Order: sequence, then structure tokens, then C-alpha cells
Amino acid sequence: MINFGPTNFTNHSYGVAAGTDGQWTQALCTQDSRFGGWDGAGNAFYEPTVQADGKLYLNLPKFSVIAMRRK
Repeated sequence: MINFGPTNFTNHSYGVAAGTDGQWTQALCTQDSRFGGWDGAGNAFYEPTVQADGKLYLNLPKFSVIAMRRK
């Protein structure tokens, strides 16, 4: 996911393809402290699970790119 704007999105829903349910973990967040951002950016302390509605509910920080991978 990419956020080019100044707004932090929290608990924002994203649909996932059929068969990709289960728990996910953040593989990359460009607002993480190692890139000059802050500790705990994005979903660093949150591993979402695909909900019954087929969506992940994620945090997307301002001016960032995040990549998620299935556990």
C-alpha cells in the first residue's frame, strides 16, 4: 500500500484475494525508525488476520509505503 498524503490511516480496510486468508505481518514500512521514521510505525506491533468480510484492517502512516506478507 502507498500513501502519498499527510493523513495517517488507522484501521483502514483492504480486500484480499480468495485463499489468502490467515494472519499477516508487516514486511516493510518506510516510516519505520530504520528509515528515519518512528518506532512502531504502521503495523509493527500488530499482525492482522483476514476477517470474515475478506478484508485486512491495517494502519497506513502518512507519506509511506507498506508491504505485508502472510505468515
